Amino acid sequence: MTREHKYSIEPSEIGALRYECRNCHAAVSIPIEKIPTAQQLHQLCIGSCSYCQTGWGFHPNSEEARAFADFGVGLRKIVGALDSRNLKLSFEITCSEKE
Repeated sequence: MTREHKYSIEPSEIGALRYECRNCHAAVSIPIEKIPTAQQLHQLCIGSCSYCQTGWGFHPNSEEARAFADFGVGLRKIVGALDSRNLKLSFEITCSEKE
């Protein structure tokens, strides 16, 4: 039997975006309020791990690289835009447990 739990998280509850290398597991955490420009995030995603030098796998100026950069900047903007508004946005997260 599988039991599902659903959790809801608001953008303002997200403290940081964490970027982790799948190869060596080195990670960097950027607080939401400190997320850089889309151009700086684009440079991050087309680069490589600063610890083991493994490339991230994004191609410069690709749609995926732009989406990656826009997500971080967009999240920061959404947090600011929702402050003191009547609209509430949340992400629904499903966690499954097997018994």
